[in-house]
Order: sequence, then structure tokens, then C-alpha cells
Amino acid sequence: MAEFDPTVIERHAVYLYRRAAALTRGSMVVGTAFGAALGAYPLTPWSHWPVPHMFGAATALFGALAGLMIGYVVGDSRATGIRLQAQLVLHQLQLERNTAAIVEALRSQVEQLPFVSSPPRLVEREPEPERELEPPVSAPIELPA
Repeated sequence: MAEFDPTVIERHAVYLYRRAAALTRGSMVVGTAFGAALGAYPLTPWSHWPVPHMFGAATALFGALAGLMIGYVVGDSRATGIRLQAQLVLHQLQLERNTAAIVEALRSQVEQLPFVSSPPRLVEREPEPERELEPPVSAPIELPA
């Protein structure tokens, strides 16, 4: 069985962070290209839009900016899930380290305890004799005459 190596987990968390950043950047690039293509549609000869051809560069630029923003929103929302996974990996690693530190502290405390030759015994008490319980009696009620 392989030995536990925390650096593998840390490298995986770094990989997840890089993947999240790359996902955001990639979504922005794809969104920009798609938006620019849609914005450049009025420049094509088969366009029957009411936008004049002289504003074609402006529509392409507007489409690229809109695609960039949409790509950022989509990429960042997906990257948030990947960053969450990285944080969970690092959290689990920190829990393991904390648990190992607690175990080591308890072992050192146990080693400092004096040696006892026999474990302590429980002393059993004698059972109490059973008493017969009488039903409760209420106080007499005095009625006015």
C-alpha cells in the first residue's frame, strides 16, 4: 500500500485552482469570439437588418464586449464549483493534520502517566432491599357546615 503523501493532495488543489482560472479565461475567449461573430453579422451581404453597414464595426465591438461579459459570468460560475472542490480538498488535509497532532499530543500524555500494574476494579454495591410502597394519601378535606 502506498504511503500517505500530503504534497499530492496539495498539488491536486493547485491543479484545481489553475483549472478554475483557465475555465474562466476560456469562457471569456469563447464568449468574445461568439459575440464578435454575431455582432459582425450586419457586415455580411445577406444581412437584412436595419443597421447600416457603416456601423458594422461598432456592432461587432458591442457583440464582442457583450460576449466577453456573458463568457465571464458563465465561466466564473462554473469555476466557483471547482474552487469549492479545491477548498474541500485543502480542508480535508487540514483536518487530517489536526487529527494527527491531537493523537500525538494524547500519546505523549499517556506516556507520562504512571504505570499501573492492574486496572482499577469497579466496586459493586449491595442491592437495597425492596420496600413496599404505600399508595399516597391526600390530606383530609374539611367541608363548611
